[in-house]
Amino acid sequence: MIFSSYNEEKSAAFTGRILLELMYNPRLKHDFGEFVSEKKKPSLRRFTVDVPDSGGKTILVRSISIGQDPRGFVHGPHRPDYVRMDDIQSRQRARSRKFVRSSVEWIMQDLIPALAEGYSAVIVATPLNTQCVASTLEKGNDEIHPVKTYKYPAEKQGKPTWKDHFPASRLAKLKKTIGSTAYAQEYLLIPVALDERIFKEEYIQGYKREDLRDIRFSYIFSWTDPSVKHEEKHCYKATVCAGITNEGTIYVLKVRIRKESVSRMIAGMYQIYDEYKPQYMFFEDNGGQALLTELFDKEADKSGVRIHDKAQTNTIHKDTRIEGTLSAPIENGVIRFDRTDPDQKELIDQLLQFPDGEYKDGPDALEGVVRKLQEYARKRRAGMPRTSCPREAARVLEGYL
Repeated sequence: MIFSSYNEEKSAAFTGRILLELMYNPRLKHDFGEFVSEKKKPSLRRFTVDVPDSGGKTILVRSISIGQDPRGFVHGPHRPDYVRMDDIQSRQRARSRKFVRSSVEWIMQDLIPALAEGYSAVIVATPLNTQCVASTLEKGNDEIHPVKTYKYPAEKQGKPTWKDHFPASRLAKLKKTIGSTAYAQEYLLIPVALDERIFKEEYIQGYKREDLRDIRFSYIFSWTDPSVKHEEKHCYKATVCAGITNEGTIYVLKVRIRKESVSRMIAGMYQIYDEYKPQYMFFEDNGGQALLTELFDKEADKSGVRIHDKAQTNTIHKDTRIEGTLSAPIENGVIRFDRTDPDQKELIDQLLQFPDGEYKDGPDALEGVVRKLQEYARKRRAGMPRTSCPREAARVLEGYL
């Protein structure tokens, strides 16, 4: 059996724990017998274990660091047939392409060929970034096939997966303490992107609510991603209301990102309409979402108020739209957020986790409203048609103004 980590000390720590359990755990001794004779003076890094009631069979346990040559390791006539790798990279080493490349080569070209037929190899790792050793093994590359991967995040679809040790209250406290990016990496197993990360924490520009008193908006719109299709039943319903100034700065005024019923979502849209009076409230009508038009009509008849809802059909893939529309304005500080609002914090979290995060409903709704605001602002800046004959231009436009 081989236990391996990225350096000798960590590798020895794993075999040392096993040795101490086998030597001093009274329950193991009571149930199975002696594993390591008290007469022996085993090393933490390399020791032999007696298999009780086996007729004298033994198992050699040894630690090696990643990079150490495993070829020629034998125990009698036997090659290693079990390998467990843990803590295979530090945060600093995971950023080194040279270290990642050499580690993957060591596993595939040195370790695996040195093992016995029918071996078992287990790697326990947290993906530290999208190019680290764990991520490379999971995705594969031109040289190797993807390794079979099992992921166990601390929460799934908003619910804790290990309630005894990580209840929702503890997870919420951890997220607040270490920040959304670190939380997504350490507890949701969403690797932090390196150079290709689209939305970075330092790009997110905030504003204070009192700043809005002196701002005049050219347009105020909202966009709703209803997520009503069957395959999206665990997703958020997201509405983002934003305004654009004459200078082109976009302020996210109100966000509603909830796991709720369609009726509550529509009620939330009415609340946003009452507070901000957006000229249009766009909503995505792809697939089953087209039925929303009927629900808006019923709500208008019931309340006596009709919001200016407008159905839109998206034909471009969600990830492409989000990156294409939002990457430049967010990086350049054109889009401003109220970072004190809980729903806007959820939106920011989803942006920072894009495109690997579990949810994209908030960024999808933000993309829609930003795209529409910029589209209408461009039309407004274009203004009236220009001609050397202004009277002729006015005559042509007669009846359309």
